[in-house]
Formats: sequence, C-alpha cells, structure tokens
Amino acid sequence: MRRSAVGLLAAGLSWLTAPAYTQMRASDQPEMQAAQFLLGTWSCKHTVGDFAGTYTTIYESSLGDLWLKQTYDFPATSDQPAVHAEYFLEYDPRSPVQHWVRFGAHS
Repeated sequence: MRRSAVGLLAAGLSWLTAPAYTQMRASDQPEMQAAQFLLGTWSCKHTVGDFAGTYTTIYESSLGDLWLKQTYDFPATSDQPAVHAEYFLEYDPRSPVQHWVRFGAHS
C-alpha cells in the first residue's frame, strides 16, 4: 500500500512540474495555430483508383478552442448511401513522438 501511495505522489508531482508547453492551451500551441488555415467550408473532389466523387468538409474550432472539429458529408451515389462523419483533431505535445491525434466516427 505504501509503495502505491509513493507512486501516486510521484505522478502528481511530475504533473505539477511538467514543462510549460504541456500546460498551455492547445489553441496557443504553434501546431494548432498553423492549422487555423483549415477553418471554414471546403468543397473537395477525390479520385482513388476508379472511385471518384465530390464532398463537403467543414473545419471549426471546438471544445473551448482546444480541438478542431471536422465534419464531412459525402452525397449518396447510385450504389452507395450518403455518408456523414465527425472527427476531432488536436496536437499532443506530451507524447514522446509529439503527434496529431484524430478520432471520430462516420455513418
């Protein structure tokens, strides 16, 4: 029991002494600032092999400007139903590899 209490205390202290860049708002990070050009509505075309089409995607600030929200809509085709998706993106400087995080779902 004592060992886990010491580990918990050490974890808490490491959070308190984390570098300032890990404590800044995500929207203040240079990587998030660099992604601001994405904000707005985009009309897109795609071609992957013999599969091609158009779709609309919207990027907006979300969750207190800590994340970017991407919404996109693919219209129905003669053989496929319409697809709607919502994704959230953030740059995570805390991970050892410092990378973008993206998660979401689509119909």
